[in-house]
Amino acid sequence: MEFKEATLEAPTSGWLTRRYFDPGARANPGVPLFQIADYRRVKLVVSVPEPQMSKVKVGSSVQVTLDALPDQTFSGRVKRISPTVDYLSRTAKAEVSLANPGLVIRPGMYGRAEIKVRHFTRAVVIPTTAILEREEGKIVFVEENGKAVAKRVEVLLDRGETSAIREGLSFGEWVIVSGQHTVANGSDVSVIGGR
Repeated sequence: MEFKEATLEAPTSGWLTRRYFDPGARANPGVPLFQIADYRRVKLVVSVPEPQMSKVKVGSSVQVTLDALPDQTFSGRVKRISPTVDYLSRTAKAEVSLANPGLVIRPGMYGRAEIKVRHFTRAVVIPTTAILEREEGKIVFVEENGKAVAKRVEVLLDRGETSAIREGLSFGEWVIVSGQHTVANGSDVSVIGGR
């Protein structure tokens, strides 16, 4: 049987990432010879916790940091969300598409993704510790003319140390953030440290 050299054309452009045969080795029909990848754009697969699934949408903005490149942040978008939840981890897979400038992201790298689930252009943000739980609901105390005034509030977003308020407070109001547990509606208060 006569063997001849052949020129192979890849069906896609990219970089040779794996070679399955050494030069001169015999290759059988249907057996892969090379692996080619185009990683000018890369796909990152992230696990979304079940309680957050309804907030993550296709097109959501994503910020990614990689263990191998800790000083760089990459921006991407959610391209696909799995319709099923893993019954052990209680997470769903989401695919994030990232641009790869300079080809510094390599397939197989690990990292972390922060998915922006909501965007607020204007919100009253206060320390979460200023919010008190009462029978009538959540309240905060504000200072008005030297008196403590209780205001019922509706929390839009609790981010741990801070909370965004949907209703009950306006920009410019002075929220009592120290000693609020010991004041009552109408108590005398004074501002310490200036306004």
